[in-house]
Amino acid sequence: MIAFSEIRANAWKLTAIAVAVLAVALLIAALYFRGTAAVSDASADKARQERDAARAQVDALRAARQRDVAAYLEAAKARETVDTHTAQSNNRLTQIEVRYRDRIVEVPAACPAPDADLMRELGEQTARLSGAEDRLRRVRRAAEGHAGGRGGQ
Repeated sequence: MIAFSEIRANAWKLTAIAVAVLAVALLIAALYFRGTAAVSDASADKARQERDAARAQVDALRAARQRDVAAYLEAAKARETVDTHTAQSNNRLTQIEVRYRDRIVEVPAACPAPDADLMRELGEQTARLSGAEDRLRRVRRAAEGHAGGRGGQ
């Protein structure tokens, strides 16, 4: 028969084997969890980076929207100013056209002949002016002739 001491020795052997198997299993589990922890840390870091990039994009879009709103308001002000100036300019143009039309004197289709006395006076004055011009030319030629003759001696 098997003695109690042998059974106890076999029990200790089996217990030692079981503990060794459990230790190896725990070591394998620890290595597995360490690897998954490293992968999850990398995934978490990547998720944080993506979150930060998304927040930056949201901030940029908000700033762009604010700029768009400001630009729209400025453009609306500019359009309003242009419309106001255009209306004022059109009003001034209309007033100028009215004043211009009021000053236009209509000429009759059949113009009367010029006044005979005025035409005669105009002819007399033209003849006097032509005579004066002729006399000035003769005087100038004579003065140039005398000046040229003296300078040569």
